[in-house]
Amino acid sequence: MSVPLIRLLLLSFLFLYQPASALEVLSARFYPQEHLQLEAQWLEPQLRSSKDRRQENLIIATSSLNELRLTIPAQYLGSIHKIYLVLPKQFEGVRDQGVDIHWETRGRFLAGSAKPGQRVLLFQGLIDTELLWDEIVFTFTIDARYIYGPMAFHPQYEIE
Repeated sequence: MSVPLIRLLLLSFLFLYQPASALEVLSARFYPQEHLQLEAQWLEPQLRSSKDRRQENLIIATSSLNELRLTIPAQYLGSIHKIYLVLPKQFEGVRDQGVDIHWETRGRFLAGSAKPGQRVLLFQGLIDTELLWDEIVFTFTIDARYIYGPMAFHPQYEIE
């Protein structure tokens, strides 16, 4: 094969090649309230020093049980897909890596945990309805030393 022919084949491959999995951001909504209501408390409620100094400034904030509703575009119906929960690199209101997030579900979605900037599998399976939902409870472990203002939780949900 000549060099020009190899180049032509490579260029053709680059133009024709499309990744097997393209990502799309899904529309998501919590129900019955659009925003999570959190109940927070200190991990170490006593004013005494903790044996583990890292725990002295931790706040545990837990949401009530909510439905997480994901709207699925028609092209994904009737086939097997993965849906990811994606956290922004910067958690609004908390500097650096001052927050960990954990969630429990009723079973349709996968339970899991993440830190800002991570992408975690939330669902894998057959999608047979335009509205995919599960009940979910979020728990946030926040290091109070890194709080700089009002906190907001804005994850994205991606399907591939």
